Amino acid sequence: MTKTSLSFLTRKKKMNIAATIVEKINDIDDEINIADNIAKILRVYGFKNVDVNYSSVEVLDKIKNKSFDLFFIDLLMPKIRGNELIDKISQTKKFKKSYIILMSGSYTDEIETIISFSKKYFFLKKPFNSDDIIQILNKIFRKLQ
Repeated sequence: MTKTSLSFLTRKKKMNIAATIVEKINDIDDEINIADNIAKILRVYGFKNVDVNYSSVEVLDKIKNKSFDLFFIDLLMPKIRGNELIDKISQTKKFKKSYIILMSGSYTDEIETIISFSKKYFFLKKPFNSDDIIQILNKIFRKLQ
Protein backbone atom coordinates (compact mmCIF):
# COMPACT_ATOMS: atom_id res chain seq x y z
CA MET A 1 0.00 0.00 0.00
CA THR A 2 1.34 3.44 -0.90
CA LYS A 3 1.92 6.27 1.55
CA THR A 4 -0.91 8.23 -0.12
CA SER A 5 -3.31 5.31 0.34
CA LEU A 6 -2.41 5.02 4.02
CA SER A 7 -2.89 8.76 4.49
CA PHE A 8 -6.34 8.55 2.86
CA LEU A 9 -7.33 5.58 5.03
CA THR A 10 -6.17 7.34 8.19
CA ARG A 11 -8.13 10.47 7.31
CA LYS A 12 -11.15 8.40 6.35
CA LYS A 13 -11.06 6.55 9.68
CA LYS A 14 -10.92 9.85 11.58
CA MET A 15 -13.79 11.26 9.53
CA ASN A 16 -15.88 8.13 10.07
CA ILE A 17 -15.55 8.72 13.80
CA ALA A 18 -16.45 12.37 13.28
CA ALA A 19 -19.49 11.36 11.23
CA THR A 20 -20.96 9.80 14.35
CA ILE A 21 -20.77 13.22 16.05
CA VAL A 22 -21.97 15.37 13.14
CA GLU A 23 -24.79 13.29 11.74
CA LYS A 24 -26.78 15.70 9.57
CA ILE A 25 -25.19 18.11 7.12
CA ASN A 26 -26.87 20.63 4.84
CA ASP A 27 -24.84 21.68 1.80
CA ILE A 28 -26.16 24.84 0.08
CA ASP A 29 -24.67 26.30 -3.09
CA ASP A 30 -26.38 27.59 -6.23
CA GLU A 31 -23.48 26.23 -8.28
CA ILE A 32 -24.63 22.65 -8.78
CA ASN A 33 -21.19 21.18 -9.40
CA ILE A 34 -19.79 22.70 -6.21
CA ALA A 35 -22.70 21.54 -4.05
CA ASP A 36 -22.52 18.04 -5.55
CA ASN A 37 -18.74 17.83 -5.11
CA ILE A 38 -18.96 18.79 -1.44
CA ALA A 39 -21.55 16.07 -0.89
CA LYS A 40 -19.41 13.49 -2.72
CA ILE A 41 -16.36 14.35 -0.63
CA LEU A 42 -18.33 14.17 2.61
CA ARG A 43 -19.84 10.81 1.66
CA VAL A 44 -16.42 9.37 0.75
CA TYR A 45 -15.30 10.25 4.27
CA GLY A 46 -18.24 8.53 5.91
CA PHE A 47 -20.85 11.25 6.25
CA LYS A 48 -24.05 9.53 5.16
CA ASN A 49 -26.72 12.12 5.87
CA VAL A 50 -25.90 15.03 3.54
CA ASP A 51 -28.73 17.14 2.14
CA VAL A 52 -27.80 19.03 -1.00
CA ASN A 53 -29.63 22.22 -1.88
CA TYR A 54 -29.10 24.56 -4.82
CA SER A 55 -31.27 27.34 -3.40
CA SER A 56 -31.38 29.09 -0.06
CA VAL A 57 -35.16 29.31 -0.43
CA GLU A 58 -35.29 25.47 -0.46
CA VAL A 59 -33.36 25.40 2.78
CA LEU A 60 -35.78 27.70 4.58
CA ASP A 61 -38.52 25.14 3.96
CA LYS A 62 -36.32 22.20 5.04
CA ILE A 63 -35.17 23.70 8.32
CA LYS A 64 -38.76 23.99 9.50
CA ASN A 65 -39.01 20.19 9.72
CA LYS A 66 -35.41 18.95 9.89
CA SER A 67 -32.42 19.62 12.06
CA PHE A 68 -28.79 19.80 10.98
CA ASP A 69 -25.50 19.72 12.86
CA LEU A 70 -23.47 21.43 10.15
CA PHE A 71 -24.18 23.76 7.23
CA PHE A 72 -22.01 24.54 4.22
CA ILE A 73 -23.40 27.86 2.93
CA ASP A 74 -22.37 29.79 -0.17
CA LEU A 75 -22.32 33.54 0.46
CA LEU A 76 -23.42 34.72 -2.97
CA MET A 77 -26.71 33.11 -3.89
CA PRO A 78 -29.73 34.52 -5.69
CA LYS A 79 -32.86 35.58 -3.77
CA ILE A 80 -31.55 34.96 -0.25
CA ARG A 81 -27.82 35.51 0.26
CA GLY A 82 -25.78 33.29 2.53
CA ASN A 83 -25.51 35.90 5.28
CA GLU A 84 -29.31 36.28 5.38
CA LEU A 85 -29.69 32.51 5.56
CA ILE A 86 -27.20 32.37 8.42
CA ASP A 87 -29.25 35.00 10.28
CA LYS A 88 -32.41 32.92 9.88
CA ILE A 89 -30.66 29.70 10.93
CA SER A 90 -28.99 31.30 13.95
CA GLN A 91 -32.34 32.67 15.17
CA THR A 92 -33.83 29.18 15.22
CA LYS A 93 -33.47 27.57 18.64
CA LYS A 94 -32.80 24.03 17.36
CA PHE A 95 -29.71 25.26 15.47
CA LYS A 96 -27.95 26.95 18.41
CA LYS A 97 -25.41 24.10 18.51
CA SER A 98 -24.98 23.85 14.72
CA TYR A 99 -21.75 24.75 12.96
CA ILE A 100 -21.66 26.86 9.80
CA ILE A 101 -19.01 26.89 7.09
CA LEU A 102 -19.41 29.97 4.93
CA MET A 103 -18.00 29.67 1.40
CA SER A 104 -16.89 32.38 -1.02
CA GLY A 105 -14.22 33.15 -3.59
CA SER A 106 -12.66 35.85 -1.44
CA TYR A 107 -12.30 36.72 2.22
CA THR A 108 -13.91 40.12 2.71
CA ASP A 109 -14.72 42.42 5.63
CA GLU A 110 -18.31 41.19 5.36
CA ILE A 111 -17.20 37.58 5.81
CA GLU A 112 -14.91 38.51 8.70
CA THR A 113 -17.86 40.23 10.39
CA ILE A 114 -20.12 37.22 9.87
CA ILE A 115 -17.69 34.62 11.18
CA SER A 116 -16.75 36.80 14.15
CA PHE A 117 -20.29 36.43 15.54
CA SER A 118 -19.71 32.87 16.69
CA LYS A 119 -16.95 30.36 17.35
CA LYS A 120 -19.15 27.96 15.39
CA TYR A 121 -18.73 29.86 12.11
CA PHE A 122 -15.87 29.05 9.74
CA PHE A 123 -14.74 30.20 6.30
CA LEU A 124 -13.86 28.01 3.31
CA LYS A 125 -12.31 29.83 0.34
CA LYS A 126 -13.34 28.78 -3.15
CA PRO A 127 -11.97 27.04 -5.10
CA PHE A 128 -11.22 24.28 -2.64
CA ASN A 129 -10.38 20.58 -2.71
CA SER A 130 -11.09 17.62 -0.45
CA ASP A 131 -8.05 18.38 1.74
CA ASP A 132 -9.40 21.89 2.42
CA ILE A 133 -12.76 20.45 3.46
CA ILE A 134 -11.13 17.87 5.73
CA GLN A 135 -8.90 20.53 7.28
CA ILE A 136 -11.86 22.74 8.20
CA LEU A 137 -13.84 19.75 9.48
CA ASN A 138 -10.89 18.82 11.69
CA LYS A 139 -11.02 22.33 13.23
CA ILE A 140 -14.66 21.78 14.06
CA PHE A 141 -14.09 18.29 15.49
CA ARG A 142 -11.28 19.53 17.72
CA LYS A 143 -13.81 21.95 19.24
CA LEU A 144 -16.29 19.12 19.78
CA GLN A 145 -13.86 16.94 21.73
